[in-house]
Order: sequence, then C-alpha cells, then structure tokens
Amino acid sequence: MACGSAQSAPGDATRPARAGAVSPTDAGLSERLRPAGLAVLCIGPDGCITYANDSFLRCTGHSFPDISGRHYSCVVDVPVLEDMDFLRPDAATANAGAGDGERAGPIPLIRKDKETFWSYGTLQPMTGEGQDGTCLACHAFDGPGRMLFEQAAMIRGIDRHFLIAEYAIDGALMAANARFLEAFHYRAEDVIGQDHAIFLSEAYAVTSEYANFWKSFRLGASHSIHDVRFGRHRREVWIDAVYFTVADSRGTPVKVVQIGRDLTLQKQAEQDRAREFARAESIDCLTGLENRTSFMRSVQKYFNPVTNCTPFSGLLAVIDINRFSAINTAYGNEAGDAILWVVAKRLKSALRSHDISSRIDSDMFGVFIESLPPGTDGHKTVIERILREISAPIEFGDEQIALTASAGVVTGDGWKLAREAGEDDILACAQAALKAAKTLDLNAYRLFDIEFAHAAKRRMTIGRDLDSAMQAETITLHYQPVVSFTDKRPVGYEALARWTHDTMGPIAPPEFISIAEETGAIHCLGKYLFDKAVKFASTLDDNLWVAINVSPIQLQRKEFSTGAMDIVRRYGIHPHRIDIEITESASLDMSRTVQDNLRNLRDFGFSISLDDFGTGFSSLSQLLNLRADRIKIDQSFTRGCLQSPEKVGIIRSILGLSAAMGMQVVAEGIETPEISDLLQDLGCDYGQGYLFGKPMDLGG
Repeated sequence: MACGSAQSAPGDATRPARAGAVSPTDAGLSERLRPAGLAVLCIGPDGCITYANDSFLRCTGHSFPDISGRHYSCVVDVPVLEDMDFLRPDAATANAGAGDGERAGPIPLIRKDKETFWSYGTLQPMTGEGQDGTCLACHAFDGPGRMLFEQAAMIRGIDRHFLIAEYAIDGALMAANARFLEAFHYRAEDVIGQDHAIFLSEAYAVTSEYANFWKSFRLGASHSIHDVRFGRHRREVWIDAVYFTVADSRGTPVKVVQIGRDLTLQKQAEQDRAREFARAESIDCLTGLENRTSFMRSVQKYFNPVTNCTPFSGLLAVIDINRFSAINTAYGNEAGDAILWVVAKRLKSALRSHDISSRIDSDMFGVFIESLPPGTDGHKTVIERILREISAPIEFGDEQIALTASAGVVTGDGWKLAREAGEDDILACAQAALKAAKTLDLNAYRLFDIEFAHAAKRRMTIGRDLDSAMQAETITLHYQPVVSFTDKRPVGYEALARWTHDTMGPIAPPEFISIAEETGAIHCLGKYLFDKAVKFASTLDDNLWVAINVSPIQLQRKEFSTGAMDIVRRYGIHPHRIDIEITESASLDMSRTVQDNLRNLRDFGFSISLDDFGTGFSSLSQLLNLRADRIKIDQSFTRGCLQSPEKVGIIRSILGLSAAMGMQVVAEGIETPEISDLLQDLGCDYGQGYLFGKPMDLGG
C-alpha cells in the first residue's frame, strides 16, 4: 500500500529526477554516490520510498513502480535492526535536523522473492533546496555484508558487556568505554589522562612488581589478571581482564588495551554465601545460639596466655537445666525442644547484645562476658539474674513445667588460677564448678576457686603422665582372689589397676581411669592392662579365670573385640578363662557398636560379667539382651547386711533373678565369716573380699 504520491524513474545515481520526484541533487551527496555499483534508495520524511537507482533495483529484483511510495520496510528487513536504532532510516530522518550526520553499518535488504541478503550501507540525511529525507547507499552485498554485520554485532556485544580501556605505553588512560566508567563509578573527564595506578591499592602501586608489570608492555608482553581494583571513593571492583599491546607499523608497542569482565557482584554473592555458610556452621539450629565450636573459639582466643595476657574482668559460666532428662521423658521430646528454645531466649534477654551465649551440649548452655557491666557488684548480680530468668515456669499445653538450673562460673580470680594451673580447656574449669553446684540447692552456682585449681592442676599432671607411666610400667595390676562358697578355694582372680606416681604417690584407680576416659587415653591404657592380665592368666592353672574391668568407652570403639581376641591368641589360652567385667551403667548404653563388640566377644568364647549390679537401673530386657554369664553384687549391699533386712531382701531377689536367668553370682566386699555364711546360706555361688584375700602383686 502506497504511503505517498511522490514518483521517480529508475536511472543512474546522478541522473536528474523526473518532475515532482525527490532526488539526490545535493552536490556533496552526489559526490559520495558516484562510485560504480553503489545501490541507492531515497526515503521521504514519512518513511516512504521516493527514489531507487538501477543498481538497487537490479540487486533486489524489484521494479520501481512496485516499491515507489511504499514504506521502506518492503525492501529493508526492519525487525533484524530492532537493536540497531542508529541505522534505521526513519530514526536517521527523525534526527537529521539534530546534526547526527552520516551513519554506516550492515543493512539486511529484502529481494522481490522475499529472500534476505546483506549489504553494508550508509545513511545520509538529504539537505538542500527541495530536499528532505534520507538517502541509503549500499555496497559489499551478501557474504561480505553478513561478515561485516556479524563483526559489528560482536563489537557491539563486547562494548556492551566488557570493560574496555586504552592506555598510552606510559600508563596514562587514553579512552574507556561506558561499561568501564560505570563499573568504576567515574566520569570520563575524571580519569582520562590519569595513570593506571589510580585503580590500584596505594601499597601495590609503589611495588617493584607493579613497575615491572607495566614495563613489560614496552616489550610487547600481555597479561591476564583476576584481582581487585579500586574505583571512585576506593570502591572495590573485582575484574577478570587481559592486557595486550597494540603496535605501530614498525612493530613498536604504542598503547595497551585492557578488556575485562566485572566480577564484583559475583564476588559479593560468593562472600555473602561464605558468610552465611560460616554462620550456619557456628549456630545451633534449635536455639539460634552459637554452637560449642564457635563459643570455644571466642573463649579460647581470650583465654590463650600466649596471645592475651590481659587480666580478665568478665565472666564465663556453664549453665545446666536440672533434671532435664526426666522432664524430657515425662513430657516428650517436643516439650524438651520447646524448653531449650525458651531457655535460649531467656538467656539472651538476660544479657547485653554483645555478650556471647551458646548451647554447648544437650541441656547445657554457655555464657561469656568479656567485661562485667559497670555499677554491679560483680558476677553475683549477673549470674543470679540469669538463673532467675531461666527458672521461671514454662507453659506447655495445659501443663506448667517448673525449671531449675545450676551454674559453674569462672571469674577474674578463677581465670588467673586456671592459667596458673596450666588448664588448657577453660570450659573444663567451669564444668568442674558446675558439677559441684549440682550437689547444692536448686538454682545454685559455684565459682572456680583455689580448690578447683589444685584439682585441675592434679588432673592435668595425671593426664600428662599416663603415657610415660605405661611405658615405664609403673601402672601395675594387683589380683584379688574370687572363691567358691562350696570349698572356699579360688576359682579365679579379679585384676585391679594400681599406680604409684613419682611425686603424688598412690593414685586411686577411679581417679586416673576417669581422667583416661576424659582424655581418650583409656584405649591405650585398657589395651595395656588387658595384655598384662591375659599374660598373668597364661601362668595359672587351666581351671582358673581372670576378671578384667573394661570401660564403657572401650566398648564404643568397634576394634575392641578384635584387639582382645588377638591378645588371647598371642598367649595361647582359651578365651573362657578371661572374664570381661562391664559396669551396670555401661549396659545401659547398648549402642550398635557396643552390642556388636559384646556379641563378638561371647561368640569367641569370653565370659561376660555385670559388675556393681544393683547400683544402676538395668531393666530385665537389658539383662536378657546382655546375656551375661555372671552378676556381681555390689559391696554396698553386702556390707552391713547382717543388720539390714532390706539389704538381705535385695540380695535374695538378685539371687532368685540370676538363677532364673541361668547366671552365676559373685558377692563383693565380704569381710567377715558371718557375712560369708549368710551369703552361702542364701545360695550365692562365689565370694570376693578381704576375708578371702586382699589385692596382691602376683607379678602381673
């Protein structure tokens, strides 16, 4: 459909137009269109075609009457030029009066058969008397035109997405594209002529490394970097860029070009993710407080005597909810979790925003205050406020759950004592005080004082010397006989550890064994003692057995049973002559690893005894699962049983239970013939105690 009444006849670019036609008569324009083969199309102000020369009609296959007066989009593929507004003829026409001048670029033309082919064209506003509109002159048709179009598109893409700058060989900035200026928040007039060093840190800009970096461009070097640069107001800009030189006709480098990508947003996102990940690693997911690892980083950093010798004016507290396991059992895990969450909120509300609170164990919380608030009477006000806040009743459904808490506290004096004692783990000092506090009234606290400091120093010395004591074999085994009530003859021995320290003298087994369990040395110590006991058993008659105490922690290591088997094989004795004693409390921890170890030991032929029976809380189902060969009645029941009908009743019940389950019974702590006779009359199998023999050093 025509959009204008102007007419033109086909002809040469310089041929005069017919009357009424708009033709390129401007002298300057005619001069530009003179070269042979130039295809010319003239477009009026309304975008309709007013003139086309023979070259244009020949290469497109159109006749002039077919396109005259029609919109230029019938011969130019306008949608392809959507992102090239500066080449659209109507845009050029609209801006002709603005002095935009000549525009050039690839143009897709449409043939009569609707096929598109490429040319490289120039848009020029027509000026002069009677002239108004735009003239399009095209050349480099099809293949070359497409190549030029693709190159131009690539250049536009690079310019749009990459940071591009040109520097003189001495480092002065000569030019920068809009993307570069935007990334560094500069205007062109602010940085053109400035040295490249303005984008660097001041410290790096004066180094010999940077001086050599820039000098290398004089030799034609190129470099790639992935580093931070600095923009306006020292804003960090992370870039991934290449620098290369451009040489003159003689091959001498004359300028340096930088092309790069702005990675700032990507780096910020990475840093945000890293911060979030670090936060997630340091937070207890139930309460939102710091976890134990994060809490200890803060505490140990301040406690470390090498990096911080400042006197401590703050407070470290470990707070435990009393009877939490009983509450959890009575009301369920959901109530337990709710209580922990509420306690955490109360704990934070009792502290200042910069004080540190943490959930360091199941129902144990930590507080670290670097400096106590001014105007208080020290730790007393703070810790009492914390315990008061925590201990308010909690409503759960229709129930109101009463809470109490205990705390162990380390303040300035205790902090100093812990350092002097050489205590590596300051938290252990607070936990020692907490343990003592739990023996006091509800909502009580204890300070870590000189008594605890001496105990901590002793504990550290024992833990340190355990290994050397094993190497020197100063930890030995004494053996106490176990006799049959039938003939009062030994049927076996119990191996009991003894240690006489070089400076501290005799150390009670419960003390050094508990420290070995805390430090993890129990595995080495247990293997050392097991080896000695089996070696001693190999020297006895084949009808005598040796009982060996095993720590619950040893059973939690899956290699324990195989290690015990290897030792028995090495000494060539039958495994039924080794009786492995575990405490009743250990039987409560029937984890998969513990069960596997006990099953392997029984299957191999070891005997299993349940020690200190009656002092724990074993259920009948646990006794059935354990499948012990013997039960040992704790000495707390045998001593004084002659004056206690209740104790006698308990002993009778244990004997009846063991008989029903096919287990033998050993009674401990027998010191008089009267107690021995009573137990024999009740049907007890074996006895052990000072009446039959004290623990003796028999060479094991």
